[in-house]
Amino acid sequence: MRRSLLFCGALLASLCAWAEPAQVRLLSSDFVLPGKHQRLAGWAREAGVELRGLRLGIGEAPPGEWLDGGDLLILDTPRPTDRAQVEEALGERLQGGTQPWIRVGGGPPGFGNLPAALGGRLVGYYANGGEANLRRLFEAVRRLSLIHISEPTRQAEISY
Repeated sequence: MRRSLLFCGALLASLCAWAEPAQVRLLSSDFVLPGKHQRLAGWAREAGVELRGLRLGIGEAPPGEWLDGGDLLILDTPRPTDRAQVEEALGERLQGGTQPWIRVGGGPPGFGNLPAALGGRLVGYYANGGEANLRRLFEAVRRLSLIHISEPTRQAEISY
């Protein structure tokens, strides 16, 4: 029995090592300093998460493929003008998409495509800041990326 548990543990560890790292996209205006993106990327990497940051200038839009594949999109918008700029650049992709996202700054925080308790927790980690909270954020994203639960397919009739 003990040998079986050790084998299963080793197998699970090796599968996790082969798994793709969790993906986080960090989108902000160019008001947010590059050093913040770099510091967050380091903490994310230590948690097994790949963070791709993008700072937008006025009138710029993120490339479409840049948003694809992320487990979480973070909108870091310190001022109302930053929030408006980033939301305008995203257009319908934010509200009409399925990608989980959180928004902090420039008004009330928000989130989408996440359960309320989880969205609130992730927003809390990012909004409260500090190394400990941000490390917890990336650890949570890493753990959640391992759990991909799809919605059930609605059947016209039930057949057994």
